[in-house]
Amino acid sequence: MRIKLFLIFYLFSCCIFSQNAMELDSIQVVGFRSSKLDPVPFTTIESDSIRRITNSNSDPFFTISKSVPNSLSQSDNGTQYGYSYLRIRGMDQTRINFTLNGIPMNEMEDQGIYFSNMPGFYNSISRMDVSRGIGISKYGSTSVVGSINMETKSPISKEMIAQMGFGSFGTSSTYLDYSSGLLGKFAFSSSMSYLQTNGFRENSGSDGHTYFGQVGHFSRGNIIKLLGFIGESKNQLSYIPIDRESLSQNYRINLNHYSDKDRFAQRFSSINWINSTINNTIFSSSIYFNNVDGKYSVINDEYGIVSYQGGGMSNVLWRRGPWNVNIGLNFNLYQRNHRMVSLDTTRYSNIGNKNDLISYVRMSYALGNYSLFGDIQHRGVSFKYIDENGSSVCYRWKFFNPKIGISILL
Repeated sequence: MRIKLFLIFYLFSCCIFSQNAMELDSIQVVGFRSSKLDPVPFTTIESDSIRRITNSNSDPFFTISKSVPNSLSQSDNGTQYGYSYLRIRGMDQTRINFTLNGIPMNEMEDQGIYFSNMPGFYNSISRMDVSRGIGISKYGSTSVVGSINMETKSPISKEMIAQMGFGSFGTSSTYLDYSSGLLGKFAFSSSMSYLQTNGFRENSGSDGHTYFGQVGHFSRGNIIKLLGFIGESKNQLSYIPIDRESLSQNYRINLNHYSDKDRFAQRFSSINWINSTINNTIFSSSIYFNNVDGKYSVINDEYGIVSYQGGGMSNVLWRRGPWNVNIGLNFNLYQRNHRMVSLDTTRYSNIGNKNDLISYVRMSYALGNYSLFGDIQHRGVSFKYIDENGSSVCYRWKFFNPKIGISILL
């Protein structure tokens, strides 16, 4: 498996190109942004509006729900830290496609994403594009009700930030950030976020930190970026629903036991190269690795989860006159280990492997106030489950997803 991963990553890196920083840094995820010409309802949230709307240390879900129609956010502990959830058009985040610079972020097995694993992560984000509905083809989890692409801050703008905050229920936050700006052909940035709260509900505290860093080489005709983050958090659990009678007696009640806790860490890294040396054409490719590792306890039972995801993607965007053509390819290799221990006895231990290969072609043609849109996606998925006895089952699926649409600009 390691040899296969290395060879695939090497082949991807051999066909990756890049371009001038000043021209391309703002379009590092070409092929993933929706535009006003696409027949898709979408909302763009820039970093300046993020800071006006809410404290940047809070979970991204709360900013989205304040900016995007038909969206709703909530948290387990009653604050904007710890476990939180997002719904768009009534459906939760397992039906929403999340990407970072176009890279898939949803867990491939249960489609979940938990920003509690990376407290203060939103401090490193400069922009979010939120599309509602099925939308255009994206990599990763199927966007049944929407997709959200997050773009990281650029290191070519020099800045230094030191921020501390305090609030109710023992809440405190610290954020430190430094971006070098261009130093010849190089630029780098580094940040640290630390969050702590006792939670509004009883025994629902959260404590965690995230380190983020990136370095880029910017030269005429070439951009190479390496970025990554490490997040870790400890949470007291408070997910059990409260009945009306108990809530009327104590509106801060938590029916989870005070010993119900978890501890999770998430590690992410990626390399992205871009090239636009050919007229009207932009090439963009990335390779990436994502790991989630942790455990949670419920009374006498302890559950452990470890997942690994590696993959690569490549896009070609061609623009000429009224035509826009985008061709993309993405592969993912994923493994998730599950374990339950009760009273020092292992009750189960099993492994799930999921791999997929996604390709698409998207075209649009602008004619006056009209824009015609076509999108064809092919997806092949395999899933293999292996239990502690070595027994296994394997499933394979193939999907063909065509879309057409028309936009009228009034």
